[in-house]
Amino acid sequence: MKWITVALFSIICYNAKSQTNIWAGGSYDGAASAYYNNSSEFSVWNGGTADGAASAEYTNPTNFNIWKGGQGDGFAWASNTRVCSNPIVVTNTTVTNITQTTATFSWTTFNYGSSYTILIRRDSCNSIAFAGGSPSGPCAVGLNSIVISGLIPGAYYCLTLQEHCDAGSSTAESSGSAFTTVPTDCNPPTVLQNLGNTGSSTRIGWTPGYSNTSFQIMLIKQGTTDTFWHSGPITGSPMRDTIKCLPTGSFFNYYIRENCGYSASGHSQWINGYTTYTSPGCAAPSNQTASVINTQNANLSWIDNTYNATPYQISYGVGISNAAQGTKTAVTIPTLISGNTITHALFVSGGVGNITWFVREVCSQCDTTVWTGPNTLGSAKNDETGNITGIPTSAPDDLELQLFPNPNNGSELNVKAMNLSADAELMIYNLQGEIVARQLLKPDDITTLNVSHLADAVYLCRVTSPQISRTIRLVIQR
Repeated sequence: MKWITVALFSIICYNAKSQTNIWAGGSYDGAASAYYNNSSEFSVWNGGTADGAASAEYTNPTNFNIWKGGQGDGFAWASNTRVCSNPIVVTNTTVTNITQTTATFSWTTFNYGSSYTILIRRDSCNSIAFAGGSPSGPCAVGLNSIVISGLIPGAYYCLTLQEHCDAGSSTAESSGSAFTTVPTDCNPPTVLQNLGNTGSSTRIGWTPGYSNTSFQIMLIKQGTTDTFWHSGPITGSPMRDTIKCLPTGSFFNYYIRENCGYSASGHSQWINGYTTYTSPGCAAPSNQTASVINTQNANLSWIDNTYNATPYQISYGVGISNAAQGTKTAVTIPTLISGNTITHALFVSGGVGNITWFVREVCSQCDTTVWTGPNTLGSAKNDETGNITGIPTSAPDDLELQLFPNPNNGSELNVKAMNLSADAELMIYNLQGEIVARQLLKPDDITTLNVSHLADAVYLCRVTSPQISRTIRLVIQR
C-alpha cells in the first residue's frame, strides 16, 4: 500500500494523457480529463489491466482517491485535462483579413482532440441554404485560423462552426460571424438630377454611394466629341455641385462616378445622368460709335443687345488689329445708359487720337461675348472755331435723374427726374437684370421710395420718358 501511494503522488502536476503514468500491478494504467468539477464526469473501469486517471496541478493529496478491486484502479479530479466526450459550443469566432474572395475565420477550441466543420451562408445568418463548400479538418489545440476562399466580391456572408468528437457527438452551431467581401467597384451614386442652369453653368445633384470620398463628372457636348471634366470631394448627402465655364446655349450628356478606398478598382462605374444644358449666352454688342472730347478723353458708345446693363470690357490701342493686342480696361458696370445704349468715358494720358477700340460684354465669370470692333477715333485737333473736333457746341439738357441719399442705408430713397414732359416710370434692376422695384414719377416732383427690402448691393435705376431715358447707379450699403 505504501508503494502505491508514492507512485500515485509522484504524478502531481501532470496535465496530459501522455504524461500520465500509474504503475499498479505492473501494467500501464491512466486517463486524462480537464476542468471536471465532480467525480461523476469521469468513468472508471475496474478489473482491467489499465484502469486509472491522473490529475494536473494537484495541490493537495487528499484530492486523489483510489478504489481497489483490480490490478490498477484509480480516479482523479481537479483541473484535469478535458477529453472530447461532451464538447462545448464555440462562442468566440472572428473574421479578419477580408478581401474580394477570401476571409480568415478564427476561433479558440476547448474540445481537445475534436474536428471542425465551417458552415457558409449567403445573405443572412438565418438562411437555410448554404453557399457551397463546408471546410472541415482537425482542430488545433487553442487558437484555430482557417482561410475561407472562393468568395464572391461585394457579397454578404455568415459563418458558423460545429466541432465533433471521435465518439460521434457534435456541438450545436456557434453564433454567426457576418461580413461583406470587398467589392470590385465602389458603391455607385444614385438619384441623379439636373437642378438648373445660369448662362455658362449648370447645376447637378445626386445621392453619393456609401463611404465614397470624392467624385468625377464628365460632360460631352451633344453632336460633338467635346468633353468637359469636373471633380471634387463629397461633402454631404445629397450632393449639389455647379459646373462652370461651359459653352453657352448647349446640351450635354453627363456621367458621374465616385471614388473610395475599399474597392479593387478604387472607383464606381460611370452612371449616366442623361441630359443637362446651359442657357444662351449674352449677345454681342453692336453699333459702335465714338466722339472725341479733347486730346485725352473720348466717349465710346454701343448698343447693349442683352438689355440688362451688362458689364463690359474695352480693349484699345493705336494701330491694333485685334483685341488681344490692346490695353484692356477692368470689367465695368455701366453707369452711362440711355435706353439700351451704353457709353464709356475713355481717358488716355498719351492722347486718344487715332485710337482703335473693341468692346465685349461679360455676363458671368466664364460667359463673355466675342469682341465687337474695330472702331477707330479720328484725330483730336482744334477746328477754326476753337472747338475740339467731334464735340457739339451745346448739349441738350433733356432729362436729369437725381437719387439721394446715394449710397443709401436701406431705408428711404428720394428720386427727382427734372425736365420730364410727362409722367414716367422708374424701374430698379439688380445686376442679373431682374426688376426689384418700380414707381411712377411726376414731372419735377420728388418721389420717395421705401427700399428697405433691397439687400446690400449695386442696383441700376432707369427712368424712361417718351423722349429719352436715363440710368444711374444706386448703392445700398447699411
